[in-house]
Amino acid sequence: MAEAGAPAGRSFHACYGSGNHLQVFDVWDSQESFEKFSEILRPILQDINIDAGEPRIEQIHNLIKGG
Repeated sequence: MAEAGAPAGRSFHACYGSGNHLQVFDVWDSQESFEKFSEILRPILQDINIDAGEPRIEQIHNLIKGG
């Protein structure tokens, strides 16, 4: 399903919340990589009746990776 959790260009993924109120936070190497993945994911979500809404896209100014 949608490249089995490791799509090209995504370096970080987190899903948080509970029940039917989940949020997703991803870090992508480019807008293009995100859009390519979205073309795969959105139809899958529609098929299972999940409204993902519109993504909130922000630029990362600082990222600290652990050891």
